[in-house]
Amino acid sequence: MPFIDRLDGRIISEFNRSQYEGQEFIEADDPEFLEFLNPPVDRLSVLESLIKQGQAAMAADPLPLDIQKEIYDLKVFIDNYYRWNATTLIVAGIQSFVIPPERQDVTSEQRAQVEALKAQMLGVFGA
Repeated sequence: MPFIDRLDGRIISEFNRSQYEGQEFIEADDPEFLEFLNPPVDRLSVLESLIKQGQAAMAADPLPLDIQKEIYDLKVFIDNYYRWNATTLIVAGIQSFVIPPERQDVTSEQRAQVEALKAQMLGVFGA
């Protein structure tokens, strides 16, 4: 039996037992309560974190600047697509990012890191 506290109408805490006289009770299967217990993942924050981790992993041997720019441009496009709930376009944008095989200034390790980053990014969006 959950009892809750609110601030500005939002649930901010929950308790198994009432903490004070008149504390609000809510059904355990109430959608608002379930969302409080399991807040939606902020996909953009996860994506930004992945890109920062990828950037840190490649700090010792950075990608050429034009490829770094393409990765950041992709992030900007994803931000815009996300506002419009265009997940299909996000997935397509991530999948279409490739380092051309003829690029001699990119090592096989860097290519592997970029592919791993892409796989993680696709995972964020369920692909």
